[in-house]
Amino acid sequence: MTTTPSPDPVTRVLLVEDYMPHVEVVRLFLEQAVNTRFALTHVEWLSHAFRELAAGQFDIVLLDLDLPDSQGLPTLVAFRARVPNIPVVVLTAHDEDELAVSALREGAQDFVVKWQRRGPKLLRAMRFAIVRAQLWHAPPQPGQPINILLVDDSAGDVRLLHESLRECKLRNPLYVLSDGDAALAFLRREGKFSTAPRPTLILLDWYLPTKSGGEVLAEIKRDPALADIPVIVLTTSQLEAERLAAFQPHAVGYLTKPFDIEQLIKLVNARDEFWLSIVTQPAH
Repeated sequence: MTTTPSPDPVTRVLLVEDYMPHVEVVRLFLEQAVNTRFALTHVEWLSHAFRELAAGQFDIVLLDLDLPDSQGLPTLVAFRARVPNIPVVVLTAHDEDELAVSALREGAQDFVVKWQRRGPKLLRAMRFAIVRAQLWHAPPQPGQPINILLVDDSAGDVRLLHESLRECKLRNPLYVLSDGDAALAFLRREGKFSTAPRPTLILLDWYLPTKSGGEVLAEIKRDPALADIPVIVLTTSQLEAERLAAFQPHAVGYLTKPFDIEQLIKLVNARDEFWLSIVTQPAH
């Protein structure tokens, strides 16, 4: 067993892999990562992985399916039987859709083919695996997954949020409107929005046509039927976000665009009254 230390804060990674060239590739990817530091622990046997997990805490496991003491999908099955909650990204030499689907069904958060592996792809898989595991194991809350209303007139920002939700395998209903008047009509179920669902969370751009984000927020908070819906304001700079946080207390939080989906999840899950529930994509 070898361990590469890294200064805190770190993401603690357990790599279970018996082929040393692949170990060195992963080590290099993690060392070259930007904005995230990793502490990598490497073992070659599944039994040794159980020993390491019993002795210390890890944020994620990279698991090869073909090991000296376990081969194929039963490796993941055995791992999940012993360690049900920790995020797992499966590493395999086999580019097979059926195997990938089976791995996800058996509890892996993602699946990466070794010979197709690239640094950004692996790091993204790890990052989203951690997020998905946090959501899957969050304390259950009553009701359905939350509906998100995004009010933003930037097609690029809307597309980025759609892509982030899809990459993170979240399928919360997302409703998009591009101006403040339409947003208020949607919330009040007026006109063509008479059957609109009540959103559980509003993402509100501060700069909108016809009616500004500030005006929309003020009207929401003045309306007793809407005032309890949490609103997160989207801004274009961190300085602006800090200024708004100081002078606009009605929002539950502020995010700088383009924001990271993990920032949104963290901000939402910090509230006690609801969790950002996950709807996983069906296997194909």
